[in-house]
Amino acid sequence: MRVSMTAFPYSGGFTLKVNRNGRPETVEVTADGEGFCSQAGALLLTNLCDRLGLTKALGEALAPTRQRQSVHDDGEILRNLIVTLAQGGEHLSDQAALRDQSTLFGEVASDATAFRAIERIGPAELEGIKAARKLARERAFEAAEDVRLLYVAATRAAEELVVARQAAKPNKSPWHAFEPWLDEHGIPLSLVPAAPPERERLQRTAESLRDEAARAAAAPEPGDPAAPTRREPTPV
Repeated sequence: MRVSMTAFPYSGGFTLKVNRNGRPETVEVTADGEGFCSQAGALLLTNLCDRLGLTKALGEALAPTRQRQSVHDDGEILRNLIVTLAQGGEHLSDQAALRDQSTLFGEVASDATAFRAIERIGPAELEGIKAARKLARERAFEAAEDVRLLYVAATRAAEELVVARQAAKPNKSPWHAFEPWLDEHGIPLSLVPAAPPERERLQRTAESLRDEAARAAAAPEPGDPAAPTRREPTPV
């Protein structure tokens, strides 16, 4: 697909597709909107923890200490505490900022439930939490590198960019973030499938290979008097 580089308009914003508690949601970020949401940044941080696998890994770190089934997942409890700290919270009760907006954050655990989760963290669980943080950081670095490479590929073209798309598995393509935009602005290229050139085959037989091996074995070693000497050029 061919894309003209002059066709990239400045939209003044962007749209994010996120998943909150198993429900797909759309977050629109614009510079000229009239509405205001004080917890928009917290929602993005919450979804970032989920996408990097931090929420799941935190839950697995505390899983051995769980004695009974609970409505609230341990990973989500710790994730909400992380988001609360990032917002400047200092006490468990500061989770009220998230709890008051259940439409964005779902059902947030009570302060007592969060306290019991923290109380179950021992040395082994702490090591699991450190491993979960390390895993999330590595995935974040990998995602950032993918974005960097995509930026370099998309901005180095002077006039136009040719993008290879995978119709069967669009999510596997590094350009999948641009799929809706490419559908609207891209110009499909008509490519005629061609058979690959036939490989050149060496006309050798087993007998010819044995002869070559025999000649190589019979050749004199370097330094052997029978070996041909190199004639030095005569100065003129």
